[in-house]
Amino acid sequence: HAINHLWPMDTLGRCAVSPDCIVLLEQAGRVDYARIHDNFSFTEIVRAKLLDSERSLAGVMRIEQETGAQAYIMVVVDADGVEYTKNLDLGMGPMAARSDFMAQHYAGLAKHIIFVNVPSWASTVWRIMGPLMPEQTRSKVRLFSSKWREEIRSLLDPSICPVFWNDECHDEFAARIERPLGEAAEWRRRKLRSPCSR
Repeated sequence: HAINHLWPMDTLGRCAVSPDCIVLLEQAGRVDYARIHDNFSFTEIVRAKLLDSERSLAGVMRIEQETGAQAYIMVVVDADGVEYTKNLDLGMGPMAARSDFMAQHYAGLAKHIIFVNVPSWASTVWRIMGPLMPEQTRSKVRLFSSKWREEIRSLLDPSICPVFWNDECHDEFAARIERPLGEAAEWRRRKLRSPCSR
């Protein structure tokens, strides 16, 4: 689906500290949620994201068949570029509805949700919004600090982490992961639905 180019969920591989865990990456700060919701119906969005969840569930079931142990998913959310006002608006509207739908149908699939590369205001928002979330969801969430690159290495092999996490002090992250499409010109180039088409 075209939405998957705009809002990808990348499978990085197995977690270094637990072979029964599949690691997924969501580049939340690079996804133009507002444009997606302006140009695709709620049904289209849910259908596209359901495919992501079904693929993840299939991967978990394969591990369980191999090991005989319960498997699960760790979602790493890269918040680089997240904007305060945009995400608050979306959190109160269609994004919240989509999240509620997915949580109801795939409640036990994700065991950990880890936020990296978070902006300075994120901890303040979390202190306000966290208590409003269901305990089952809130207990899964961890916000890593400004030293998140070191923290993530305690969980993941750097070889499965995206190269765009490298900086002047780090060059060990090696996975070639595409960025989400964002600009209108790029939508047209890939023959996706243009944000100006309606």
